[in-house]
Amino acid sequence: MIGNKIITPPCNELSVTTKTDRVLYLDLLKCFAIFLVIWGHSIQYFKSTAYFDEPIYRIIYSFHMPLFMALSGYFSESSYRKGFLSGIIKRGLRLLLPIIPFTIFILLLTIQDINRSTVQNTFFNSFWFLKSAFICWCLNYAVVKWFKFNIIGIIVVLFLSQLIGQFQVSVMYPAFLLGYILKKREHILNYKLYCILSVILFVILLIFWNKANWTQTYYSLLPVIKGLPINGEMILRYYHKIFIGLAGAVFFMTLFKLVFDGHREIEAPKWLNYIGRNTLGIYLIQTIILENIASMYINFDSIGFITFNFLIVPIISIIFLMCCIGIIRIINKSNYISFFCLGEPIKIDKLSHIGR
Repeated sequence: MIGNKIITPPCNELSVTTKTDRVLYLDLLKCFAIFLVIWGHSIQYFKSTAYFDEPIYRIIYSFHMPLFMALSGYFSESSYRKGFLSGIIKRGLRLLLPIIPFTIFILLLTIQDINRSTVQNTFFNSFWFLKSAFICWCLNYAVVKWFKFNIIGIIVVLFLSQLIGQFQVSVMYPAFLLGYILKKREHILNYKLYCILSVILFVILLIFWNKANWTQTYYSLLPVIKGLPINGEMILRYYHKIFIGLAGAVFFMTLFKLVFDGHREIEAPKWLNYIGRNTLGIYLIQTIILENIASMYINFDSIGFITFNFLIVPIISIIFLMCCIGIIRIINKSNYISFFCLGEPIKIDKLSHIGR
């Protein structure tokens, strides 16, 4: 209890540790991951050239969303202790509810072009990661509760996930499952061998990571199951996409664990904890201010490669990160606004109930 309020610890699919139970390496890892999101989007939206051709962009997008999904799976372990219905409701409020007000905001920014088709497409396509995380949680519930986390259940659900072509679930669920397994077998993160092997695999796969991995690949195995003409090269790219994400996620999770987890006596700065707790809000807000507003006015086509990628983009990413944090602080001043916009549990004034 703080003052006269009971504070419910925030449960965030992108960030779910509580304020009183912070882990330094996990906070650093989440800060690193959300910074890469903003960095990658800055490259994508602040130049009119093909962002697929930008090497820094390709490196970031080879692993950063699978890393986030692995973290979601890692922090989901405790959520399976309750029933399916309560879990669905809690995850839905946390992950899906905020999509509504933020999508409406996006529509208001394009009000001159608004029509039924625009509304449908915007609601369906916006914030794909949160929808994917929700579906991945549901799939993993079957593995954990219905199949009791046995190998048959894992294989069955993994196969089912490969038939889902929307929201990149087929690529993201293996990362979610990986994160859950790493939480159940956390000692794995302490072995340098896994860090070394994963970075070797990541670098090898990165050598063959190119524009075709976005433009000429499957997004699920459904076309193959339906009996459509099989393109072996596209299937290889499909699995390339899955395994480079998994390798990158394992590498950075083990790296941050090995480097920073030995410093338990160091108390993380409050700003680091705050970013770690609010990566979901940062993801939502940067979509508005960076992708949909700033992208209309900022252009760095005349800036050289090195200056743009290693000076301009990091600086502007920090600025946008600070803006997101400032907006989150304003939103959190209202229980109801933070509930609808960020999925935060509503704080209950205990004394007000006592006085009634």
